[in-house]
Amino acid sequence: MNDRTRRWTVAIPTREERYLSRLPRRERERLVEALDRLQGNDTFSGHVKRLHGRPEWSLRVGPFRVLLRPDEQNRILVVVAIGSRGDVYK
Repeated sequence: MNDRTRRWTVAIPTREERYLSRLPRRERERLVEALDRLQGNDTFSGHVKRLHGRPEWSLRVGPFRVLLRPDEQNRILVVVAIGSRGDVYK
């Protein structure tokens, strides 16, 4: 399997898992579903944008933003931060 056909995986650090666990069930499920959709070959389509002047990418999920740092060699998207649009970029 070459790099183009290898699937991406999403890594969620403990800190961000705790943030998700504190959210209301509906928002948590919505975010988890969005992260699950990223695990595939067409990862950087849809609501994922590269941030200018930063190494992260941003995933928009309703009022939330998920900052992702891609590790292209290992095909892993590391969740750097999850939060509201006004707070996550600070």
